[in-house]
Amino acid sequence: MRIKLNRREVLHILSSSLKLTVGTGYFEEFGLKLFYSEKEYEEARLKLPKNKPLLEDILMQILKDGNSITFIDVKGKGEYTEFLSLRKAFQNIPKVSLRTLLEFEEGMEDTNSASIVLQTILYEEIVFD
Repeated sequence: MRIKLNRREVLHILSSSLKLTVGTGYFEEFGLKLFYSEKEYEEARLKLPKNKPLLEDILMQILKDGNSITFIDVKGKGEYTEFLSLRKAFQNIPKVSLRTLLEFEEGMEDTNSASIVLQTILYEEIVFD
């Protein structure tokens, strides 16, 4: 069984996943370092409310602007370096397990479910436990 997600739901799941993995430093434990263009970061930041936007909000704006962010594999030999774009998110989010998607639907997501979502979007499989 598959869930049909609309744009708003995909953006919510992606935003929550970034908050729970990047915003908390969770992905750094896997040896992944975030990279984005400073110019795109500044342009995105200026589009958000002036009251100190969070990193994950700025990252989402970068993606909404049609740009990408990159997760660089610094622990390995670059094997798991991969980019994230909205197009890739919309393409691969349907591959996330139904159980994990329901956790987001029910507001029960955590770092584990967020990690599953981002890894599925980035790698189409779970590569880090």
